[in-house]
Amino acid sequence: MEPEEPGSKGSFTLVTDQKTSTITWTAIKNGEAKVVGEFTQLTGGLYLDPTDLSKVDGNIGVQNKIDSKNPVRDANILELLFGIVWDKTTIASVGILSVSPEKNTLDVGESTQATVSYSLGLPSGAVADKMEVTLSRPDAERWVVTSKSPISLSLKGLNMTEQVAALRERCAHQSIDDGVEISVALEFVPRKAD
Repeated sequence: MEPEEPGSKGSFTLVTDQKTSTITWTAIKNGEAKVVGEFTQLTGGLYLDPTDLSKVDGNIGVQNKIDSKNPVRDANILELLFGIVWDKTTIASVGILSVSPEKNTLDVGESTQATVSYSLGLPSGAVADKMEVTLSRPDAERWVVTSKSPISLSLKGLNMTEQVAALRERCAHQSIDDGVEISVALEFVPRKAD
């Protein structure tokens, strides 16, 4: 018997519209200046099985679109941190390795906590980690997954030391902190028939 393809289970699928599902990042430059932005285009298939929430599976592609309300800064980040060239669209991929919810099913109006193990792939390398999330079911046709607290990523740990140095030099920053915080707010709606 052939193993199932990732993303093949579940009757609810991720909404990739940036007004609905968001991945937000926060970085610190020059010692204390907070810079906040969003990855504004998500793709891929992330699926949720309402009969067993431990069966969330699939992956998200993060595209080369970011918005920090400063187009010049966004272009510099994409070029120097992610090495974006015109024909390259995916700057990161997030794969779900496992989900461990406190409750495996939810009625409408309920929520539960869960630990999600994931892999993050970037042009500079890959890392596996865990995050704590809240899964909620505000109505029968909608599920929401939000990070309980921001996920801290080390740019050095992601092998981006040279990229950060190039960005700091080009933008004449005194410093760019090693840590970047990521927050997620994802919505799922009924999956269309294949």
